Amino acid sequence: MTNINIEEMNENMNKIGQSAYSAAKVLYTMNTNTVEQLFDQQIAMATLGMETITSQMDLMSTAKGYQAVIDGQTDIISDVSSKSQGIARNTLDILNETKENVTTWVEDVAKEAADNNPMVKAT
Repeated sequence: MTNINIEEMNENMNKIGQSAYSAAKVLYTMNTNTVEQLFDQQIAMATLGMETITSQMDLMSTAKGYQAVIDGQTDIISDVSSKSQGIARNTLDILNETKENVTTWVEDVAKEAADNNPMVKAT
């Protein structure tokens, strides 16, 4: 017959619950930070779009001749390309950092579970 220590089992369940809650809070914070950073990148793209439309309207209202329009459009396209590549690089950096943070978080949670949970240690 197995000897079950209810007090020890209760203590272990409390540890597991507290550990899970702490891990969930850290994950929530990471997700919130990532969403805020990605939203900033979306705002940057929307702002770039509005700036581009404004630049094109200014060009059309001030350009003197066909060649001036072509030259102006070339400048606008070059500017948009450069800025959108910068935004894309920032977004990629955010995603890479998030991937590294989540990987570390998962490793830490797994290690804590293995170190503090007798049920995991038994396997």
